[in-house]
Formats: sequence, structure tokens, C-alpha cells
Amino acid sequence: MQYQYHPYVYVPAPPYALPSKENEPWRMATYYPNYTNLPPHPPLKRKLSFPEQSFQQAPVSYLTKKPKFDSAEPTPDLPTATYIYCHQCNKKRDKEDSVQCNHSESYAVAKGRPPKSRRCNSKYCKNCLKIRYNEDIDAIKATKPSHPNGEEYDFKCPRCRGICNCSRCRKAQGLDPIQKVANVAPAEQVASTSKEKPKRAPRPPKAKPTGALPTLKWTKLRTNLPVEDAEARFHIREFVLRFFAKALPKAHLDELEQISGNGRNRYDEDELVPWVSEACLKSVILAFLGVLAQEEANDKIKKAIQAGIKDIRAPAVGIAKMWQILSSLRDCLDASEPGSDTDSDESDTVPSFPDPIPLPESAIGNSRRTRSAGTGSFIVDTAQMIPVVLGMIESVVDTTVIRADIDQGIKDSKDILRDVKDATRNANDRWEKSRKEAENVKEQEFKARREAHKQLLQDLEGAGKVAMNRTNSRFSTLGSDNEGRVYYALSPGLGECDWAAEFLTLMAAEGDAEDAVRAAKSKRKRRGKREDERSSLKEWSWFVAVRGKKPPAWPPNQTNSRGRQRL
Repeated sequence: MQYQYHPYVYVPAPPYALPSKENEPWRMATYYPNYTNLPPHPPLKRKLSFPEQSFQQAPVSYLTKKPKFDSAEPTPDLPTATYIYCHQCNKKRDKEDSVQCNHSESYAVAKGRPPKSRRCNSKYCKNCLKIRYNEDIDAIKATKPSHPNGEEYDFKCPRCRGICNCSRCRKAQGLDPIQKVANVAPAEQVASTSKEKPKRAPRPPKAKPTGALPTLKWTKLRTNLPVEDAEARFHIREFVLRFFAKALPKAHLDELEQISGNGRNRYDEDELVPWVSEACLKSVILAFLGVLAQEEANDKIKKAIQAGIKDIRAPAVGIAKMWQILSSLRDCLDASEPGSDTDSDESDTVPSFPDPIPLPESAIGNSRRTRSAGTGSFIVDTAQMIPVVLGMIESVVDTTVIRADIDQGIKDSKDILRDVKDATRNANDRWEKSRKEAENVKEQEFKARREAHKQLLQDLEGAGKVAMNRTNSRFSTLGSDNEGRVYYALSPGLGECDWAAEFLTLMAAEGDAEDAVRAAKSKRKRRGKREDERSSLKEWSWFVAVRGKKPPAWPPNQTNSRGRQRL
């Protein structure tokens, strides 16, 4: 292998500076224009004496450093907030009129790590504590702190106690938010810069014009009947009319309506007030005994009651004989030995009633009646038998016949309400048809027809109220006013109730209204009461009886010799 040697010549450095750098390769661009296209010159292993300087300038930095404060100067204090946000109402409140909970609550940091505790951040204003929880903020601030957290009081907020009723806490518990507390003055809030338009107060509702009330006509009732006796007669009349109206003649039912008698008083002012006739009393007692005999299961007692009915039904039996038969029947049933076939304790229908009212001494001499045999008392007036009739009512009211009648009355009341509804609908339909047909009718005639339609609707409503009296289960007063007056209104008679029910039935059926009214009037067997009959104040179902203080224009109440107040 041959080696090729290249000779090197030493050239000394010139004493002056050359324009080119030392050890810099010659630039051949002058001699060779395509020198730039040649491959780059390999890097030199020697360090150049004069490194090539870059013509790129360093970027100018425009950032300025923050000024450093002298550590000797104090840091300026920031203004502290003078308000808080209430947890209950979420509004800005004055800090002095609020308290913050100083009890700790636990919260989870991360899963799998123990929870940490921190102070509760809930704040409540003075008004919310007082209105919502009935707590006084002054009493809270007067308490001593139980935690060393720098507070001057001890307060555990409703949120930590689990009784907070704000919208957020209730929503978290799955409850609906409570409504605003009414009639509460708004709390004093911190001044706000927002300018809201004041809300207009709602306009008061327009008052509907009310018609003039009818003038009441007060008439003094000329009777010496005490209040207790009047209420007893009310009770007998209403019970008989409700459950025994079909068993008694209509004439006897009309007598029961005359509470203070037929205006005849055979005795002095303070003596017994007459009641019904002996025939009416006999029919009432026979009706009661008939129900008791029908309900009795014991043959001995049933035969005894039937024998009493036979004796009372015999002709020429007066009131004294009537009481003698009832007294014997009562003594016979009460004297039955226990354990025997006629034991009255096994029966609930045995009549039990007290003795009659004794006759006043002033009336004994005027009476031509004799003393009842075996009773030792004078029975000369039906008013003396009122306690006996009341006692028999107590025995009859528990029978199955009365209970079945009450149940049937409930069904009848539903039928009456249905008839009123159907009759009203038919009347309105007829009016709509006639109103369309009466477009060319004169105005006065149209008003007359409209008033007739309104009157018909009122008649239907009144007929329903009258017919409902046939289904009443008990009798009571209308009520009392603020001056202590008690008002009584007896049920309408049997004829009025039957006519009202028939009128509703005809009006509820399809047909002409005028034909229905004429048919109802033609079926009415009894005429209506005249004005003079109503003003006589004998039948008590045609007026409202009032007990109590008279109006200022009337004289004060009077009492009889027995000290009982009169009506």
C-alpha cells in the first residue's frame, strides 16, 4: 500500500491586519458564481481566534419590576363589612342585628379519609329568629360561650338543630316550601342602590248592592204558656207529624199545631193552658200502643198491651178512664216477678211513663170531674197528660218501625233533591226557548216573562224546602241571636208537605210549566190559609215564635206566679 504525502509550506503572519479573519476559508464566490450551490464546508476542529459574531440583536424587555415597599411601613387596613346575608331570608342585613352559629360541623375531605370539622357559617337575622322560630336575639347574645372560638355568646342555629324551615333546607329534606308569614312588618334592610317602582296596592273589590231587608212585624203572643210547656208541646207535635201522620186524622193533626189551645182558657191567668181535645189525645195514645204491641215479642206483655188498646178504644172513655187504664197497664207490667214469663226486664218496648201533672188547687173546685179511681188525682184536662205522652215517646222511639222510617226518609230526601234539580233544569230550558222566540216582543212584556221565570225558580226552591220536612229525623230550634233570643219554627202541615212534593214531581216531568202548575193546584185537596187566619196566631207553623228579650220598643219580659218566663 502506498502513501501519498502532501507537502506543507510555512507562511509567516503579516505585520498588519488582514481584511479576512484568521484561518477562515477562502470565499470562492468571486471566482466561482456557483459556489453557493456547493455542499457546506465541513466544520473545523480548531477554535477560531475571532469567532463569527451574529448580526441578530437581543430582544428588548419591556417588563418592569414591582416596587418593593419598605418593611418598616405598616400594611394599610381594609374596611370590614358591616352586613351579612341571612340564611333564612337570603337578604342583606345589618351585622349588629344578626348572630352567627358558633358550633362546629363535620364535612368530608375525600373518600376514604376521616372527616374534618369547621365552624358553621350560617347567620340569622333578628326578624327571622323572632318570626320563624320565636327566639330573641338579645337573649342569645346574653348567653355565655361554650366553645373557645372567640365569640361572646353561645348560639346553635336552627340548621344545626335540624329545624330550619328555609326553602333550601326543606327542599333538601324533600318537603315543599312554606308560605310567607302574613301580617308581618318587613325587616329593615341595608340601603340598596336599586331603584324599583313601588307596587300598586290591589284595588278593593266592589261592594255588591244589597237589597233592603224586609221589615219584621213583632206581635205579642197572648198566652200564659211557660217556655218548658211550649217546648214539650213542640216535641209531641213534631214527633207525631213525622212518624204517625198517616195513622191520625187530619183534624187531630191540626189540633196539635195549636200549641196554646184553641184560644179557650177555662182557668185563671196562671193556671193550665188548654191543649188538644180528648179525641186527639186518644188517637195519639192508641197509635203509640199499637207500635209497642207490634214490636213486643213476649206473648204475655203483648196481650196485656192489646187489652189496654181495646179498653181505651171503647166508646165513652174519657180522659180520667184513659189514665186509669194506662196506670193499670204500667202497674201490671212493673209488678211482674223476675224470672216469670211476664218479666218486663226482657222487653225493651214496655211503656214507661210518669204520672200526669196535678190539677191546680184553684181549678179543683171548679171542676165537675171526679177523682180517678185508684190514682188519687184529678184528671180533667189533656194538658195534664203531656208528661205521660212524652214518656211513651221515649219507649216508641227505639222501635224498629221508627228506625225503618228514618232510613226511608233518607232515601226520600234524595228523591226530593233530584226532583228539584230536574224541575229547575226543565224550567231553565223552557225559558231559553221562550226567550229566543220573544225577540220581537215588547220590553215590558219581556220583563214580565223574566220576572215570572224568576218567581218559578223561587217557588221550586221553596217547595223543595217544604217537602224536605217530611224526612226530618229530629226537631230543633232555628238558633239564637247575639241578644239571647231563641227562635222556633214548626214544620209545615201534612197538606203543605204533600202538595210541595206533588208540585216538584209534576214540574220535574217533561211538559208545559203552566199545565204542571194547574195540575198541581187541581190535586190540592185543601185550600190555603187566609190572611186573617194567619194573623190570628193560633196555628204555630205559620209564624216564627221568639223567646227572649223584646226589642227596645216593647215592654220588658213578664213572668208568671211560678217564676217561669213566658213566650
